[in-house]
Amino acid sequence: MAYDGGGLRVIGACRGFALWHYASSDGLPDILGPGYFNDAFGLIRAGHHLHVSARIALDDDGHWLAARDHALLAVTLARRDVVTVSPLGMALNGSETAHA
Repeated sequence: MAYDGGGLRVIGACRGFALWHYASSDGLPDILGPGYFNDAFGLIRAGHHLHVSARIALDDDGHWLAARDHALLAVTLARRDVVTVSPLGMALNGSETAHA
């Protein structure tokens, strides 16, 4: 899928740091993929953090396995129209925590 700028909202910012929320119907593996946030270049910068709400996955019959997946991402690179993110931690199914 593709990044949708309508899902990106700033939660707070101070002295060059910003915390964003991004909601998407894309799965977390897509969002973590290379170049996903490239169209957000100019908005998000290296050092910013993004709280992501994404769909988890569908089973073989097309039913949701869980409603949402959440991850906290760090923007590690933002230059020349390239934005790279890395997971700081993930909450799976809203209850278990796994750190990347």
